[in-house]
Amino acid sequence: MIGLMALALAANGMHYDDGNDLLRVCADKAQAQFCLGYAAGMAAGFHLGDHVAKGHHICLPPKATNGDFQAVIVSFVTSHPTMRWQPASTLGALALMKAYPCPK
Repeated sequence: MIGLMALALAANGMHYDDGNDLLRVCADKAQAQFCLGYAAGMAAGFHLGDHVAKGHHICLPPKATNGDFQAVIVSFVTSHPTMRWQPASTLGALALMKAYPCPK
């Protein structure tokens, strides 16, 4: 799924090389749907990966929406300007892990 999203984003000229790119695209109302798709893909990818690996690093609430995931990622990147040089996927993962930790 994430691979397909990456292809779609590349075909449309949208890409998230780092946190600055991610924030730029997410802040642009004309490109907000791409940001929403990216956030949803990140969350879905982790959710599937956690179940396959049995190593739950994030636990998504059943009623969380794609918009929730987008808000979490944008808030994290906004709040951590010194980290924006890192890959967008890393920042997205860190944001989701912080926002949705699994119970111990």
